[in-house]
Amino acid sequence: MKQRNNENPLIQTNMKRTVKKGIIQNIYGLLYKAKSDKCDSAARRAVFNAMYPMKSVAEGVADYRQEAAKRLQPANYDDIVTIINEFNGMTPHQREEALKQPKYMDALRANFDFDKDLGKCVGDMLSEDTEIDFVPLTDVVFDSLCDSNPDWPLGQCMELQAVLCGGNKNEA
Repeated sequence: MKQRNNENPLIQTNMKRTVKKGIIQNIYGLLYKAKSDKCDSAARRAVFNAMYPMKSVAEGVADYRQEAAKRLQPANYDDIVTIINEFNGMTPHQREEALKQPKYMDALRANFDFDKDLGKCVGDMLSEDTEIDFVPLTDVVFDSLCDSNPDWPLGQCMELQAVLCGGNKNEA
């Protein structure tokens, strides 16, 4: 059986990867909430070390979103939120009647426009490439992480593996 280089701790070196900020944010969020009950302390430490460079990117994305929201909010945003919350508390029949009133329609349009502008602004930022530098996870560490999180779908594990373990691992 062929041994992969990343399974030998003496061969491990840092790996620079260019990844979209949105992907880093998602991976960091998954790892932040991940269980580690089937990981030994060395495996946990390896995951922590991979997370550290992602943390600053994920926090930067969150800060950017918060600042963009403040900047893009209409001046009367608190009033809009109050009206929308009132609208959301209505029965379907009451909502139908409320949609005939300019107060509700204006608030819903303003909120829709705000959400659309914020989504575009943040979406542009999430699609930006950034470089992260970390030691990739070995197959053993990655497998123990996945075993600790059996609720992760296979597709999610593939995305994690592509970033955390150095790419496609389809060799036999």
